Amino acid sequence: MTEMFAEGYTYAHEHIRNSKDRMKVTDDVIVDVTQAHLDELRELYKKGVRNIFEVTTKGSGDDPRYTMDIAKETGINIVLSTGFYKEPLLPEYFYKMSEGDIVELFVKEITVGINDTEYKAGIIGEVGSGRDIITEAERRLLAAAAKASVETGNTPIYTHASYGTMGLEQIEILSGNGAMLNRVIIGHQDVSYNPQYTLNLLGRGVYIGIDTIGKQNYITDEQRLSIVLKCLDAGYEDKIVLSMDISRQHNMKFKGGIGYSYLLDVFLPMLEDNGVSKAVINKLMVTNPKTWLLGS
Repeated sequence: MTEMFAEGYTYAHEHIRNSKDRMKVTDDVIVDVTQAHLDELRELYKKGVRNIFEVTTKGSGDDPRYTMDIAKETGINIVLSTGFYKEPLLPEYFYKMSEGDIVELFVKEITVGINDTEYKAGIIGEVGSGRDIITEAERRLLAAAAKASVETGNTPIYTHASYGTMGLEQIEILSGNGAMLNRVIIGHQDVSYNPQYTLNLLGRGVYIGIDTIGKQNYITDEQRLSIVLKCLDAGYEDKIVLSMDISRQHNMKFKGGIGYSYLLDVFLPMLEDNGVSKAVINKLMVTNPKTWLLGS
């Protein structure tokens, strides 16, 4: 990561390189599409995007050299992460690691560098759990994330909550192991439509990620809009971040997908058309991710 948050719009949850090694192998994963990324991220830069939080995990193709080359070529500040995903997509070596081993790895990648490079993680994430369940391995992962956060001065944590579930349970594990909830984002609160559950999470003091914008195979963007509006009406404009979670080539423009700029070109105008002011949009896209990342 670069040390400074660059003032400007921020995509809070993306995968610049994503092989999902233990998933069914397809040609659709995001690997070796350098020119496509350069084209799209340069377009984002022209439209005011200055930061991307890159949350690809161990065993899913994290490649800091590739990612930081993209950052250098486009001018976008890409903040790297350390973490493991969820079962059944944890690498085999995870199961040989104790909780202490996981903490040690996270701390090393935050303070020394990722994958024996000089590039350090600024985020722990995305660390996750499955739909309607937290397995013992996932519980160990979340506990380790919390402890590594504390050991490194409250490094922020971004979780993967499959289909928006188990967020409250994630909060209990994280807070029970010392994590500061104002440095936690519970992700994917727009993969299923359950605004009351999202409000319950916000009531615990965490941030929430509306971070699969444009993926209308889950819910529609009109439903995502509804979730955001309900959260804003309840007074949580300081606790929401936005992103698209682009994780497949078919999401990108060179393969006919909606592309990264969809959030700016389509969803932000939807917010404005429904009465959300530019000042509030600035909070969602600039102030909130900055405050979560830096803790101030």
